[in-house]
Amino acid sequence: MSPRQQVNLFARALPNWSKPTQITAVAPAANTNSRRQLVRVTLNNPPEKLLPGMAIQADLILPDIDANTFTVPRDALTRRGEQWLLFTVNNNQAEQLEVKLVEDLGENMIVSHPQLRKGQSIVIKGGEGLRDDVTVTIIES
Repeated sequence: MSPRQQVNLFARALPNWSKPTQITAVAPAANTNSRRQLVRVTLNNPPEKLLPGMAIQADLILPDIDANTFTVPRDALTRRGEQWLLFTVNNNQAEQLEVKLVEDLGENMIVSHPQLRKGQSIVIKGGEGLRDDVTVTIIES
């Protein structure tokens, strides 16, 4: 879990209430016995019957994953205006793809584009100064 992930809050004491929001902070370690992890969320306009100290549970809202959806390091993405760009490498040439940001996972991002393929080489560092058809050198890590 990471900040900005979407959750749906609910309380057993308020059976007709639920509220979508997002995680604002995550406790550093999960309870290994219960496999639960504490998170912090912001709840604007809570219902009147929700009192301090009442238990609230949350369902994690996972993004839609399909064949065109991939997890990439945050450093692989470049933001230009309102666009999220990812550079793939074909024949040592950079190819710019405008990707759809599906979910921000902190250090990683889930992105989608119909031209992305499993195992495809992407630029992880230095994408800010790239353009289409610029020659790049692949460094295996």
